[in-house]
Amino acid sequence: MMALSGPALPWHYGLKPESEIMAGLFFYNHVFPKSGAEGQAFLQKLKDRGNEGLETFSLEVSKFTRTEIGIFLEYVLPRTFDEDVLAIFYQDVPTIKKMGLDMVTGYFELLYKNANNGTVSQEFFEESAECLIKYYDASRGLNLLAEFSKVIKPADANRPAHALKTDKVDLAMAGHLRSVLPILFSNNTFLRSTDSLRRIELPESLGVLLKNRIDAGDTKSVMGLVGELFTRNCMSDRYIEVCRREVGDQLFLQACVPYVFSDEGIKSVARLAPIFGEETFHTPAVISRIRWSRSDTTTPDYIKKFHEMGFDEKKLPLLAEHVCNNLPLAMRYKTNIKAFSIVPETALLANRLGKGAEALSAFIEGQRDLSGKGAGASPAQIIEGLDLGEFHPDFTMAHRMANTILLDVVDAVGIGALKAIAPDVSGKFVAQYISAKSNDLNRKEIFRLFPQAKGALLENDLGM
Repeated sequence: MMALSGPALPWHYGLKPESEIMAGLFFYNHVFPKSGAEGQAFLQKLKDRGNEGLETFSLEVSKFTRTEIGIFLEYVLPRTFDEDVLAIFYQDVPTIKKMGLDMVTGYFELLYKNANNGTVSQEFFEESAECLIKYYDASRGLNLLAEFSKVIKPADANRPAHALKTDKVDLAMAGHLRSVLPILFSNNTFLRSTDSLRRIELPESLGVLLKNRIDAGDTKSVMGLVGELFTRNCMSDRYIEVCRREVGDQLFLQACVPYVFSDEGIKSVARLAPIFGEETFHTPAVISRIRWSRSDTTTPDYIKKFHEMGFDEKKLPLLAEHVCNNLPLAMRYKTNIKAFSIVPETALLANRLGKGAEALSAFIEGQRDLSGKGAGASPAQIIEGLDLGEFHPDFTMAHRMANTILLDVVDAVGIGALKAIAPDVSGKFVAQYISAKSNDLNRKEIFRLFPQAKGALLENDLGM
């Protein structure tokens, strides 16, 4: 039988006849796994042979063709998390150089999935991804950053992809881009590269891509890339630094400001406001465009996100001030439970800024139609119209929702604000509030503010 050519075999094989050497190889007969089950069986055989088996297998892999390397990606490597086995493929230069674009992408996809799932170490991910990118043959100008956009995804929606360690990967990708961008550039590859950059943090690679487009005079692509990062809340501190360095503050802000109202825009505004000032983004013209819908099916999304993100008058003072200057609009919603969800948060904000009673008044006034009371009805009468009770013939789910939110608003602004707005509110409502929100309130203080509540409170205490 013809002797194998290529790298030297382990020293102890030199003491054995050729037939025994060949018998010691795993694939001397070129019969490779054709299914997952056969792949699993091979892994067990490899494990049984210990370090000697790994050494032998490594030598065999170095002689594999591209097709054979692909077989192992399909049937063997997805079934192991053994980093010694994986490194034979991921960290071997000759093996990587045989890989085409689709194959190196497939190898990266498996590696990336394992790293995101925590089944290989962060260090292994970084070193192996660095090798794949660094030793891939870039002479054809094919862009790995663009191609990897197909496979770079978080493990789940709550875990960002950029949580992975990527410093070495970033430097390798930046070097790769410097090689391929002068050879071949297209709008399609640029857009796909942008997708990758927003999913995994590669600041040096971002810098190379931006510089390439700046040098080409392609301002449109630059603004599109920066705007996409802003829109998707991908403006990490390192990305901000690179963008400012490569494109300058003026062009950077021109790319960001038009997207303030995008899905994730407010998060990016909050991140950039300490650097450029909130007034850069929340200009009078922008503020004037905030939607204050009164319909049953829509909410002012920007204000909703302001509350949901935990932002406040310290983080975005101009926006907070605008909300509190428009309480009749900010507090006035009908029956949409999503819309109602932001009302108590707005009341809390208003209360911190000294406008708690005004917020309560605005909410009560907004329920005038639902209460069924006329134009001359007092706040106390409107409250009474909401608190019908489920056995009342006019009772609806809208009444229940409005009454529930009213309790939340009173809780947000304090019972003193209720006294200021509706001193003659029914004792039944006060008792309901005490029962639902504040059992520890001083009873003497309650009786002082609302003497009409004594009877209802006593009934509550007695379970009547």
